[in-house]
Amino acid sequence: MLYNKDWDTPLTAVGKALMAGADLIEKHGLAKFVRQDSNGKLCFLGALDMVEGYSEDDHSKASKALVAALGLTTLRDPRSAAADWNNKLERTAQEVVDAMRLAARTTAKAMA
Repeated sequence: MLYNKDWDTPLTAVGKALMAGADLIEKHGLAKFVRQDSNGKLCFLGALDMVEGYSEDDHSKASKALVAALGLTTLRDPRSAAADWNNKLERTAQEVVDAMRLAARTTAKAMA
């Protein structure tokens, strides 16, 4: 079937940041236990650091969206939960990229 990304629900600011962060991890690779490693790989929060115009204060919104999209339960700060999820040894870059894109689309649908 023909697909055009412009047909998707417009993204929120959080959704746009999540999509941009996913693109960065896809391009540079996934880091664990550090926001950016010496090879330029990025973790979930590190990728958000690199998104132009997205501040540290906004990280909790993106983390909350990721935690919700994945159905993670946490009593902690969403950033900690997202970082813990990112840092699992079995976690792959593709899983993080896919989850960020899912969270981006989920926030757009929730706002629609």
